[in-house]
Amino acid sequence: MFASCSPGTKAWVFASQRGFPKMALIHTSIDPVNNTLTISYPAKPHFLASLIYGNKFRKSFTVPLDVNALPENKLAKYPVTEVEIWRQKSVGYDLSAHIPQELKDAIFSKNYTKVDVGLFAVVDGRNRGINHMGPPVEVLGRPNTIGFADFAPIHILGLASVREFNELVKGEIPDLSVRRFRPNIIVGGSPSYDEDDWQTIKIGNEDYHVMSRTPRCKVPNNDPDTGERNRNEPDVTIRGQRNIDPGAPLLGCMGMHMVPFEREGSINVGDKIDIKSRTPDHKWGRNLWTQIEG
Repeated sequence: MFASCSPGTKAWVFASQRGFPKMALIHTSIDPVNNTLTISYPAKPHFLASLIYGNKFRKSFTVPLDVNALPENKLAKYPVTEVEIWRQKSVGYDLSAHIPQELKDAIFSKNYTKVDVGLFAVVDGRNRGINHMGPPVEVLGRPNTIGFADFAPIHILGLASVREFNELVKGEIPDLSVRRFRPNIIVGGSPSYDEDDWQTIKIGNEDYHVMSRTPRCKVPNNDPDTGERNRNEPDVTIRGQRNIDPGAPLLGCMGMHMVPFEREGSINVGDKIDIKSRTPDHKWGRNLWTQIEG
């Protein structure tokens, strides 16, 4: 997770496309065999590279993928540091020394104002709780927690929902990419907005509790290909046409938050989805599980 702070303060706060839209241009790839994460970013090319790549020239750097798995002598390089996420205090291994200055200048400079930029990895056992919405510990067999995610560990969205919604904004955005909504799981073959009332589902061999609808901020206004933000859309139309959740009356919703019943599992492209139960009673901020089970 990237974070930022005022120069010299070290009061780290998580960074996202809300404040730094050019973060959309950061790409990642993983190498689980060598336990590495490669982070690439747009960079100014030297003369020869400019002839070959034009404005698509990129550079990259590598950090450990699972810092918790490092031997103690290497883990000592990454101090555990406090970082704030939505006013919740959390901690992470500080990998900031790996960040090239060129990335900071390209992605995180705002109106020529410099900020300090940090990079953090989750510390096992130091996660943030979200048990006010979702299955209790008696059901999950573990606390309902997340690492650095906004709210839930998984976000799911139907491709048909995005395509139907695109018809409402195609004058402004002809090709609305599902990537604007940043789902972990994209569903194909379901009717548009079918996910709005899912309650429990199975994907492949894994079961999931659908905790809530996803109230949308303005990040979908950001074009993931350019890092440029549309002033109005799709935010204005989402708020007007997808105002479907009584718990978030001023925000439109697209997609659903989920939590897996098992701590570990697998998912594959092409897995079938079984909708095991539905509910019309999703309401942002309410623990639907307690209502159903109580």
